[in-house]
This record gives sequence, C-alpha cells and structure tokens, in this order.
Amino acid sequence: MSRLQKLTPRISKLIETANALLENGYQDFLTPDEWGRNGWVSEGWAHKIGFMYDSWGFGTVYHISSMGIVNGGACGGFDFHTTGDCTYMTKNYGKDPIAVPLKENNAESFLKGFDDFESSFYDAVEIFLKSKSV
Repeated sequence: MSRLQKLTPRISKLIETANALLENGYQDFLTPDEWGRNGWVSEGWAHKIGFMYDSWGFGTVYHISSMGIVNGGACGGFDFHTTGDCTYMTKNYGKDPIAVPLKENNAESFLKGFDDFESSFYDAVEIFLKSKSV
C-alpha cells in the first residue's frame, strides 16, 4: 500500500467535512481570496495543497471531489488530484483524468504538507463554527 493510499480514510474525512461546509452555506470559509490566500481550495497562484472541486461557477465551488495541488498554466498545466485510493493528473482545472505521468514531486509535496493542512483545517473549522454559534 502506498503512502497516499494509507491516507485514504483521513482524506475522505476532510472531503466529507468540506462538502458539509458547502452544503451548509459556508462557501466563503473554503475559497481563497483573489490572491489565493486564506482559503482551503487549491488554486493556481500559490500551488498549495487544498481541496479540488469538480463543479464550480464564477468562483463558487459546489462540490469537492478530491484533494491535490493546482499547478497553474505557467507551471506545467497539469493538476495533481488524490483521494488516497485514486491519484491522477488533469489538464488545468479539468475534472477528467488524462494520460500523463504523475509528477513525483507533486506527490511528495502533498505528502510533506498533508499533516499540517489537516490539523490547520480542523482547527480553523472549529474556530469558524464556534464563531457562528455565538
């Protein structure tokens, strides 16, 4: 079992939590500002680990399908996606897997940053939801 596959339950729980936030109207919590800061969705400016969406419209994310890294057109044009069990590349902001080799550096970047992303995300969710219940 690969290191990514071992993360499957944790990745699934993160995706489930993110989609629950979307379903409850907390879109703004998940999405970055126009410069790619302060959000939990990966985007092409910062190339950071984040949630990958499979449906969106004009900056509105409707459903999270995986986690990964958006590389942006100037940085290769292919985005890294993983659910743990399934890892693939797509053309920038696409949802259909394409036949390009996985970039090992993307997998390593994801693995290096995953624990920090996970703990930071759950801490932020807890603080955010407490602020909404006041």
